[in-house]
Amino acid sequence: MKVFVVLLVLTSLSFASCVTKGCTDPLSLDYNEKADKDDGSCNYEGKVVLWYNSSTSGIMSNYGITSLTYYIGGLDMGTYDHTTFWASAPDCDDASSISVALKIPKDEVKTYVYSAIDQNGVEQFTGSIAVSLNSCTSHEIHY
Repeated sequence: MKVFVVLLVLTSLSFASCVTKGCTDPLSLDYNEKADKDDGSCNYEGKVVLWYNSSTSGIMSNYGITSLTYYIGGLDMGTYDHTTFWASAPDCDDASSISVALKIPKDEVKTYVYSAIDQNGVEQFTGSIAVSLNSCTSHEIHY
């Protein structure tokens, strides 16, 4: 009888330890299809693309602006020549675009502050952008 009880306890413990913890939300960046129990580790993102047209590029040229470094939420998005412009909003996944993926809490819209600093350290553009979960937010900057 003791052997049966020990086997029963060991079998129960082995089944209990088979629970896989992880992110169980398929909308998450780190969804784990093998997870049985959500452990709160899910992460989400929203994407932002900043852009300007040829008119804004021309005005920058007239002001002597040769490049701009872009920031959003304190994150450096990179430095781009003022001649980089678009006729319409580029896709967030376009490799030549001024874009970034940001962490977004589940079921929330998060507002980020952006700025563009010229080659002399002067802020040329600033504003705020509301970013949603699993979306691409396009924002045109202009004078």
